[in-house]
Amino acid sequence: MDRPRGRQRLIRLLGLALGITAAIVALWVLPLWGAALVPPGGLRRATVVLLWGLLIAYGLILAIAPAGTILLGVGLWRARRRGESWPVSRVRALLLCASLLVGLALLEGGAAAWRAWTRRPPALPTSFADDPKETPKRTPDLPTRFREAPQDELNLVVIGESSARGEPYDPRLSVGQIVGWQLGHVFPERRVRVQMLAKSGCRLEEAIQSLAALRRRPDAILLYSGHNEFQARYALARSVRHYRDEFPKPRRDLRALAARSSPVGALIDETLERNQLALPPPPRSPRALVDVPTCTPEEYESIRSEFHRGLEQFITYCTRIGALPIGVIPPGNEGGFEPNRSVLAPETTAAERAAAAEALRAARAAEADDPTRALSLYRRLLARHPEFAEAHFRLARLLEVAGDWPQARHHYARARDLDGLPMRCPGDLQDAYRRLAARHSGFLVVDGPAVLQALSPHGIVDDHLLHDGQHPTLRGYLALAQDLLNQLAARRAFGWPAGRPAPTIDPDECAAHFGLDRGVWADVCERSALFYDATALIRYDPSERSAKARRYRGAAARIAAGELPELAGVPGLGVHPAGLRELEAGRTTGAGSALPLTEEPPGAIRIPDSKFRRPDSEDRESPTQFSIWNLEPGIGPLESGIPTGDPQRAR
Repeated sequence: MDRPRGRQRLIRLLGLALGITAAIVALWVLPLWGAALVPPGGLRRATVVLLWGLLIAYGLILAIAPAGTILLGVGLWRARRRGESWPVSRVRALLLCASLLVGLALLEGGAAAWRAWTRRPPALPTSFADDPKETPKRTPDLPTRFREAPQDELNLVVIGESSARGEPYDPRLSVGQIVGWQLGHVFPERRVRVQMLAKSGCRLEEAIQSLAALRRRPDAILLYSGHNEFQARYALARSVRHYRDEFPKPRRDLRALAARSSPVGALIDETLERNQLALPPPPRSPRALVDVPTCTPEEYESIRSEFHRGLEQFITYCTRIGALPIGVIPPGNEGGFEPNRSVLAPETTAAERAAAAEALRAARAAEADDPTRALSLYRRLLARHPEFAEAHFRLARLLEVAGDWPQARHHYARARDLDGLPMRCPGDLQDAYRRLAARHSGFLVVDGPAVLQALSPHGIVDDHLLHDGQHPTLRGYLALAQDLLNQLAARRAFGWPAGRPAPTIDPDECAAHFGLDRGVWADVCERSALFYDATALIRYDPSERSAKARRYRGAAARIAAGELPELAGVPGLGVHPAGLRELEAGRTTGAGSALPLTEEPPGAIRIPDSKFRRPDSEDRESPTQFSIWNLEPGIGPLESGIPTGDPQRAR
């Protein structure tokens, strides 16, 4: 009798072991199969649905547990005063509500502590060993005195966003790599090491945290950050309640209420936001011409303050470890990248918003046949709604074509700074670099917008200097690197030899050194097209960005077929693109020192037209002739490039 029982027990144990093994294998294998079978974004969407369910359930518990505890507790107290017995079910319900209340208190406290801990300043290394195998200590309380680094080494660390990595040339070329290459000519007896810690989509806070990976003391740390402070924090589809007469939206308002009133709710909201960041854009643009912002004024101010504190922390840390702090103010494409969202003042009514949208459409319809009237209509619209980003941008386009470049620059900058979904470093974040450079003499700042303005014949940073909304062209990166070299030479950094000027970066030599062949240029076009594809549908009118994506893909095909990049039909492409000034070695561009240029861009066709009448009294500052730079319909001025019939001009 014992043998059958023993066999049955053994069979049960074997079955249990096989079941556990199968479960473990399934946990490892099924997610891989599932990820292959689920469509792109499916897992993220499922996670978003799960988080929404969790948020709703938590909100219900948060409302029921305190109310139930109070009501049932009062009922029990009254029953005892009257000497009545209470049903067991009610007592159990009271215990359940009280237990939930205690659990909620613990959860809220834990969530608050976790959020505070994740937002703490990073414990960066301040002590480094010459032996890279030795792990450095990381507490901020360590001394800042180090053993001298080898005399034959010069270490440059690069942190920041995709532009710091040199996108769309990454990993071949970046500002840091160009500067490191040139420093090798200045210090031939020293080995120049460039450590790339920058990461695509990185915010300033994450860039500073990346310094925790340091294993040796750097001589300089180059920070290039500012474009991603909003787009890497909030989902592209995020909208907040903005207009006072706006009807409530339950999903949006529930999330906002949870984030404001509960640390757990805020934690769920942040996790929702992170998962929605990775979701693909919708199949068609859901945005309106008059839109709402992606964050509240309080959130914007918090980001601005955090950015300023982050830069202060970066400078303090570099000073503490004896490294030269270098900041590159990220330049953005102002003339060739429209604002993502245009927002009016919160007090405007629905009727006023509709009227503003109609007025802009009327002005835009007049641009082709009666540009002078369109100028007047845009100015009148901005007199009523000076916060209307799209109106600033369209007005700047007309002023640029008219040759009124100072006014065009002003309105392009206003369109950038008023964007309800900022993807280009806003002016107040740029100014944070400039203010700190004025306060800290040891903080070396490359004013990216000013440097690129000096390259433009009209001082407008556009498609000739950036491939997309954020990432410079080759000549843009070379100009930033040249400005940095000029400043390093001026302050005799790293023991710069006396009397040795800054080296002049030769574009042909640079292209050969970093291997910029036909395949690389085609890849640059494909990656730039991806940027425009990704950002087209976050705007109410995606046509211009979609057209640019098609143009870049056409250029990639032409380059692959043997065409020179300069002749592929895209401005700014190649080693010698047309329409740019040269930036001299030894000349540095100070903060905000854009040149007040007045001459016409090379190759511009000046066409007097009877349609351009003398402006009205309110438009007298505008010229009466218009400069036609781009003749392709649907694309803004200065976006199709120089006429490409003469290969010598492009070369």
